[in-house]
Amino acid sequence: MLSVLYDTGARVQELVDLSVGDVRLDPPAQLRLLGKGREIRAVPLMGNTVQLLRSHIQENHLDHPEQFDKPLFVREFATSFTNTSFWHEANVRV
Repeated sequence: MLSVLYDTGARVQELVDLSVGDVRLDPPAQLRLLGKGREIRAVPLMGNTVQLLRSHIQENHLDHPEQFDKPLFVREFATSFTNTSFWHEANVRV
């Protein structure tokens, strides 16, 4: 998750709101982010981040079309991240 934040410059809320369908790993690799004001923007991804996301998607069995509406990142027991839970998981004090 931190690699995606660093690579894209996304806000934490944009990251936790990502669904599998917002990710495009084929060239040109990009993420579709829903930002402030409900504006959508496409952000390019670097090769290392593409490899990390590809591994994440395969390991979590998110590479099937019926999974495209599912959150890209989930916590233990398949609960969604929130802005606060992201920072808690990243072991960073808010």
